[in-house]
Amino acid sequence: MKYKYLLYSSVSEIDKINVYDILKVAREENKKFGITGFLICHLGGFYQLIEGKESNINQLYHNISTDERHSDVNMIIVGEREERFFPDWQMGYVRIEEDIFSQWNNIKDKDLVLNEFISTAQSSLQF
Repeated sequence: MKYKYLLYSSVSEIDKINVYDILKVAREENKKFGITGFLICHLGGFYQLIEGKESNINQLYHNISTDERHSDVNMIIVGEREERFFPDWQMGYVRIEEDIFSQWNNIKDKDLVLNEFISTAQSSLQF
């Protein structure tokens, strides 16, 4: 089976949002629809990779794009894979206080951005 993956960024006023409430609902809903992924929260918003059945990913991205808590939603890269990046995570999460992410939006090679995201997410899971 092929899984669709989608990496996007969005701008958000993090201080006005309860990210933990978002995570709780996302994890419950993602489990119902077979979606996995990882959310990186940073000073100016979010980077998130979501993966699963194509129709479910399309619907979730639409929901995110129209959510008032996000602005400037930007699809960075989309593709298909035989295996998931985060098969065991309905929604992994890390908050990073550094502002290294503004660099990601300026990188032309989208595969490099994807690799940076995966590397950052995986290193946050190591204790």
